[in-house]
Amino acid sequence: MHCFSQESDTDWNKHEEFFNFTRARFVRDEEHEMSQRRVKFNMNELARISAQAIGSKSCVDIKKYPDGMYSKAFLLTMDGGGQVVAKVPNPNAGLPHLTTASEVATMEFAREICGTPSPKVLAWSSKAYENSVGAEYIIMERVEGVSLSTRWASMPLDKKTVIVKTLARYQKSWMSKTFKQYGSLYYVDDVPVSPGQPTFSYQDKDGVEVQDKRFAVGPTVHRQTVDYGRAQVDFYRGPWNTTEEYCIGTGNREIACIKAIEPLPKPPLTIAGRYVPTRAKKLAALESYMKLIKFLLPTDSSITTSHIWHSDLHTENIFVNPDEPTEILGIIDWQSAALVPLYENAFLPALLDYDGPPLNGVERPEEPKDLDQLDKAERAKAFNNWMDMTLASYYRNLMYHANERMYRAIEFREMISYDLLIHARNILIDGEAIYLDRVADELQKTWDTLPGVKAHNNPPFPFKFSPEELAVIQKDYEGMSDGIRCMGEIQQGLSAFFPTEITVSHKNYELAKTTIAEYKEMVLESFARNDKERAAALDNQTWNSMVALSPATHGYSAYTLSSSTTSTTLTTKSTSSSTNPSTTTTGHIGGGAGGSSSVNATITVMMQKYLMSFVLIGNPNTLWSSDKLYWPQYGNSSTAGTQLVFNTTFYLEGDDLATEKSLNWNKIIWH
Repeated sequence: MHCFSQESDTDWNKHEEFFNFTRARFVRDEEHEMSQRRVKFNMNELARISAQAIGSKSCVDIKKYPDGMYSKAFLLTMDGGGQVVAKVPNPNAGLPHLTTASEVATMEFAREICGTPSPKVLAWSSKAYENSVGAEYIIMERVEGVSLSTRWASMPLDKKTVIVKTLARYQKSWMSKTFKQYGSLYYVDDVPVSPGQPTFSYQDKDGVEVQDKRFAVGPTVHRQTVDYGRAQVDFYRGPWNTTEEYCIGTGNREIACIKAIEPLPKPPLTIAGRYVPTRAKKLAALESYMKLIKFLLPTDSSITTSHIWHSDLHTENIFVNPDEPTEILGIIDWQSAALVPLYENAFLPALLDYDGPPLNGVERPEEPKDLDQLDKAERAKAFNNWMDMTLASYYRNLMYHANERMYRAIEFREMISYDLLIHARNILIDGEAIYLDRVADELQKTWDTLPGVKAHNNPPFPFKFSPEELAVIQKDYEGMSDGIRCMGEIQQGLSAFFPTEITVSHKNYELAKTTIAEYKEMVLESFARNDKERAAALDNQTWNSMVALSPATHGYSAYTLSSSTTSTTLTTKSTSSSTNPSTTTTGHIGGGAGGSSSVNATITVMMQKYLMSFVLIGNPNTLWSSDKLYWPQYGNSSTAGTQLVFNTTFYLEGDDLATEKSLNWNKIIWH
């Protein structure tokens, strides 16, 4: 934390760190991303109001917590020793007034009505133009204890199951309070009441209707209604009285945003290659969705009920007793909470995320085999991942035995009906080609089996596709799928640098920036030149390069892939005090000079082995160790400073580029 004491400076406003995003650097569009997380306000006034909130005279110390992506939080200590936490939303947090007002009301409902340990709010303002701070703020009690993130990794499985049981109990408590509408929760004075809107009430676990005049349901502040430019578009944000109205509202939102936002947001999960998104194709997918809604909705009304929910239960949002970390003392960060159908919330709590295939039913995942054949690091990784899957399976079993309604919602999420409902929420960003393909193929084949279709007296499939239309849909699907696979490989290759999808630590920034620039150039070569080059790169998923670097001196080395229909070569651009920065040399088989070469079958097979071992195991030298698959310094410290020359014998020779930068690049490029 950044810490500042009154003894050295009584003007808190002098500390620019308070107002800026300081936790990390952004690897793309940094100026814009930083501006979305800079909020200038009067810290002196925030300190004064915070002291006043607990009856103190003055604030003597302010510590800034590590930045969140959407808010800033501060620990303020008063002259009498009392402490409070002050939270200020960033410009990207959501809709002005509504986001803060809803967060405060939701925390009180969760704490007082549901019995969830959430922070008690001491003072707040959701209207920056009306207060002396010049920003929205929430001042709340400091939650005792420590973040679960400081204990989770070292906790034994039986202790973790206690945490999971407690979270499951909270979720059941949230489900015991059912609302009449979908949207977000507010105090009644903070949102206008629409004509005909029902008086606020909720049903308790016994079905008894309880009226509470403090609260009201108003417009949703869910992140998906504000991200990627949606906050600036005018569309109806709720509340909605029925599940079908809620889903129709989702479609109307995406349609309005697709028509209004210019240019369309860049999809984060794919690379525009064979498939290039268009407004027309996105709108076509949403037109299909709107016609399908009533057939996709669950026929079990018990899993469409409306409840408050904390949808981001990762370890940093859970505080525990440091002496007994199975005891949860508080759950923080209720920003952007929404009242949505139960089936949308029936997912694993974030702290149970794991790397592996989806779980089905209540069977325990199979213990990994042949662990003794892996090296120590890989064995530990495989075992820990199995333990993570086991804990996730435990949660599913807990729902099955102790919360049957929740388990039925989990089961619905595994149906195509759910997929087509939920994926439509993000068509503005991506997924329209896959959506249309699933409608034309899988949905059409399984139409008669859908519960929603049977409930509507088995109407015929509502669409007819000509052979030409099906061919276009299939081509778009394949193109988008290739782009998704390529982006996945890139993200996996660069994952070592990034604590989040778009940030990098300060110490890794320069190296990450260089690496990304090199990777970007490589991707542009394979995707963004012309259709012929793009198709060749996409068709050749394993990038069967045949490489031997020409002699080079120490210096900056940038790699680019050059593709054609017959071969792929690796181009190096070296710059140092002794080389011409504009000189470009291209390596060929065995390091010989001149000409191109077709792909040699022996090299192709060995390269595929190398890559498959790296992708499946994380070490290129594990699965086929007898093939002498090495790379500078990677996984073979005894031969650091050597390089593998790709020819029919895969010989080793000295490598004067085996530097730290080369090491990181080589790990990434083979992803």
